[in-house]
Amino acid sequence: MYFKILGSVMIIIASTYSGFYFGNRLIKRINELTELERLGTLLENEIVYSHTPLPQAICSISSRQGNNIEKLFYKMYEKLLNNETDSIFQAVSFAVNENFRQLSTEKDDLKILLNLAKSLGDYDIEGFKKVFALYKIGIKNKILDAESKKNKNIKMYRYLGFSIGAMAVIMII
Repeated sequence: MYFKILGSVMIIIASTYSGFYFGNRLIKRINELTELERLGTLLENEIVYSHTPLPQAICSISSRQGNNIEKLFYKMYEKLLNNETDSIFQAVSFAVNENFRQLSTEKDDLKILLNLAKSLGDYDIEGFKKVFALYKIGIKNKILDAESKKNKNIKMYRYLGFSIGAMAVIMII
């Protein structure tokens, strides 16, 4: 009898935790997209206004390595510094593939960063301004999409986790 009660409590706790985990991933996605927007603005300032070379600009914006997005930029910097890749796009795509599991962003979110990486190195200063403007618009749209998705689904994930656990417990009892 005690094992049933203990097992039931563990099932409810585990399912509720999983519901909160998936709900918090929606919040983390918004935070990571906001961080991508901030780092994109910093990168634009370094390249366009300070005329800093790209590897040094990426190094200066990822120097803290505090969150997963900054770690992603630091991986890009390492690939560019060590000449392990032939282009900026390859460095970015390698860093994205290597760090995708730690990120809460979706693949479509990171495609914007990959599109920016394809464009870097092909334009002059005026072209960079336009590319970064497109990047900012794309990131803002993704942030708005993520916020609406969060508002719609966060309660559902949390309640659904508990509900599934409660249904499992009722079936066990």
